[in-house]
Amino acid sequence: MRDRRERRRSHCQVEERKARSDPDGRRHAGNERFSGHAAITKDEATKHIPVIVCTSKNAETDKIWGMRQGAKDYLVKPIDPKELLAKIAAFK
Repeated sequence: MRDRRERRRSHCQVEERKARSDPDGRRHAGNERFSGHAAITKDEATKHIPVIVCTSKNAETDKIWGMRQGAKDYLVKPIDPKELLAKIAAFK
């Protein structure tokens, strides 16, 4: 069980790094920033993990794109801690 969790954690960290930057360290432009959570929501080992996108992008098209990629919810920064906790509690 521990090996499986470690592999899942490692996979998520790799996908998160891929989503954050290009090989030369630049931030992704456009909707490519959602590729990390798209990988999490489509992978058999991790698709059960609910994803809440927390971003500064507040355009309706960004929200729609994030939800289409598998996010369960979408919050725009600055994040209200009570709202985030309420959204997390809703998944239980």
